[in-house]
Amino acid sequence: MIHELRNTIDVETPLGYGKAIAWTDYGSQTNTVWKVVLYDSGKVRNFYDDDVRVYPNLMDGGNPLEPETVKGLERTKARIEATSPYNDGWTQEHYKQELNEGHRLELMDRLHVITDQLQQFVAEHPLTEEIENVKKRVDCAVDCLLAAYQEAGSYEQKK
Repeated sequence: MIHELRNTIDVETPLGYGKAIAWTDYGSQTNTVWKVVLYDSGKVRNFYDDDVRVYPNLMDGGNPLEPETVKGLERTKARIEATSPYNDGWTQEHYKQELNEGHRLELMDRLHVITDQLQQFVAEHPLTEEIENVKKRVDCAVDCLLAAYQEAGSYEQKK
């Protein structure tokens, strides 16, 4: 059974920190497999459940700055720096992609998703409706994202 998480879960994996987006349960004879997007690279990787650790979250009453978590973040940072493709003597400029139509469509899609999530889960939140300044700021953020969407949609690549 595949379960797509409605809300992502912050996790630590052997490859660093990331957000779990789904898991697959193959039954009682096999470990559950977590699908994780790694924060450092954006790569999606699969991990058995015994390799995944959920780390504390302030909203859940945890303290993400406990010494063990800080040590984990430092290990991850060191791992990223040691394995980064940018440590091969090339500058980041060498890795830049040429822009194409797919980039425009991708940006528009991401702006749409973020705007929709902000509208659905923040703008329509009961407390947002209650606090006038919060409502104004959230509405402003939605308007800015919609304007960015329009600008991305009308962008013409320089030739």
